[in-house]
Amino acid sequence: KNFLKSLSNKKEALIHKRSPSKTTAEEAKGESSDVVYWGDYSFQFNLKRAGESMYQTGALIAEASIQVGKERKESFPIPLKCNWMRKCADRLYKIDEITSNTYQLSAEDIGHKIRVTATSKDEEYPGVATAEFGPIKLDPSARHHLEQLLSAGGTKFT
Repeated sequence: KNFLKSLSNKKEALIHKRSPSKTTAEEAKGESSDVVYWGDYSFQFNLKRAGESMYQTGALIAEASIQVGKERKESFPIPLKCNWMRKCADRLYKIDEITSNTYQLSAEDIGHKIRVTATSKDEEYPGVATAEFGPIKLDPSARHHLEQLLSAGGTKFT
């Protein structure tokens, strides 16, 4: 209690304790995938999508910030350590080589959800936030190209 009170007095921070909640397509960017957030953290957390991110050609960016001031108009970034995972059915597979806040989607992600667990590196604003996005879809232009190749008999699988 004293820690939260000192945080509130010191920098007028917003404290977030979220149980799983969805941001639907309409709320996010008009995309047909959902983002689910949960965790216990003392900062604002968002999973941004860059490019055509519901497709394998996009990227996901985990962002954390703290809003300060009486009207909470000033925002400062919070550094994060991220663990990215691919969710296949109900099983999670850690993506070992990525610990930054940005994950470039790939063909391996198609049909699966991507989960990020973000831990604050700032001692003044502790916490762990999690977000899950997906499922990732095959880019429409790549799908069209593959369908053309297959229908023309130009590709053989052995």
